[in-house]
Amino acid sequence: MVLLLVTVLMYSIVQTLNIKNEAIENQHYFPNLRGIDLDNSLTSTHELEKNTSYNVLIRFNTDCYLCEFQLNDLIQLKRYFHNTNTNIFLISTEPLHQLRAYNNLKKIHELPNLHVLRVDENSGLRFFGGNGVPHTLIYGPSDTLIYEYKGLVDVEIMLGYLEI
Repeated sequence: MVLLLVTVLMYSIVQTLNIKNEAIENQHYFPNLRGIDLDNSLTSTHELEKNTSYNVLIRFNTDCYLCEFQLNDLIQLKRYFHNTNTNIFLISTEPLHQLRAYNNLKKIHELPNLHVLRVDENSGLRFFGGNGVPHTLIYGPSDTLIYEYKGLVDVEIMLGYLEI
């Protein structure tokens, strides 16, 4: 019985490590995450990219207070994102009706070049590797990862990486 328990525990640890390693490999280049936008249209990050130089992916949840702080900072600094070559993607696995309600409450659609994308649990897990929220990834002009931060990131630091 103990041997079976140890075997199951070891299998679980190996699976978790495999998911995290796969996520690290997947994050080197700007991903083509497929999901549903707030208009209920099936789309992807590549379809929404609009030939910009920089792409920011933020894994977020509507009930995450750190995500809310980060989003409030983005909204307060939205003047920097007008006429810019940066897309911001809020990626979530939450139900679409919850994301829409949050959008209506926070008016996040007013932030230029901001896209909310609901991805399925499996895609979110495979790309972000089970990391918590918020998780910010910034991709540069060659679609390669130039900055990653797990947790709340100062938006002014983010602006420095975006050359705004």
